[in-house]
Amino acid sequence: MGELIARDGTHIVYEKHGNGKPLIMLHALSMNLATFHSTVQLLKDQYTTYTMDSRGHGKSEKPQSFSIQNHIDDIIDLMDSEGIESAYILGHDMGGVIAQEFANQHPEKVEKLVIVSSISNQGKQPFIKLIAKHRDIVAGFSKEEAMLILFNEIFHDTNSTFKWYQEVKKYYRMSAEEDAISVRSINGINIKVDNINIPTLIVKGKYDPFDIDNVTENIKSAQIEIFEHSGHAPFIEESEKFKKVVSKFLNQNVRDKQVI
Repeated sequence: MGELIARDGTHIVYEKHGNGKPLIMLHALSMNLATFHSTVQLLKDQYTTYTMDSRGHGKSEKPQSFSIQNHIDDIIDLMDSEGIESAYILGHDMGGVIAQEFANQHPEKVEKLVIVSSISNQGKQPFIKLIAKHRDIVAGFSKEEAMLILFNEIFHDTNSTFKWYQEVKKYYRMSAEEDAISVRSINGINIKVDNINIPTLIVKGKYDPFDIDNVTENIKSAQIEIFEHSGHAPFIEESEKFKKVVSKFLNQNVRDKQVI
């Protein structure tokens, strides 16, 4: 496990594994780098994988406020500290939002983009919409309790995802205050996907309830893969297929990036 000090002095924890071209993996809102422990095992023979606890999450430092720009700067600081000029960037959920904006701001640093179970047009948080839809059964429960109550609405293969979710929470369990701060950091963000001109793979689970009001498919020349037996975590629910699809995409010759 490594640690870097970001440009504003915030301590960021990350892990590095494997060999090959760098692949930076960004986790979901309220989660942490343990999200990708099993995925790293599948991909580390082909790539040098970097997973990080986004600021405010996991074992990284938790400022009282931060923004998506801080998340983007943290990725740059990680790349600089590791001597990485450009990398494959993979983001799940919130990580996908950060990855898209990172590609907007720093296209020269992104070889290819993989967006997993994520959206571009945030508006109200998709989980808040799901809670509103099921308000009768989650009324009076905390957000984390509501997550467990609605677990089979969020994931299709609940056996694999429940074990995975337990491991992520064992690594670090956020307090309600930490979670609220992290939510505020990305509230209302709208990514200008029309500006993204990088080879992009979009991975979606057929049963993902959060794939709403979504414009990620407007990314130029995006390749879309629907995982027929997955909800919000296809890299867990169909892990072998995920490895095959992502590896095939990343290993294809990188086309020249067009100049707009």
